[in-house]
Amino acid sequence: MKLKTSRREAKECIFWFRLLELNKNTALETERTFLLEEAQAIVRIFSAMLRNFQQKQLQTSKKAA
Repeated sequence: MKLKTSRREAKECIFWFRLLELNKNTALETERTFLLEEAQAIVRIFSAMLRNFQQKQLQTSKKAA
């Protein structure tokens, strides 16, 4: 499923952003922090989309049965 792959990629971005150490350069540290927060928001969005999709699939399968 493409949505799961996208969420996994966003999680990997979070992993790499956390590994970066840019404390000496405040401009880069600010950018890293911003990108980290964006990646976390994307993961939350994809997770919500997956939950909704799975719930709708369950409802559809119950109606069909």
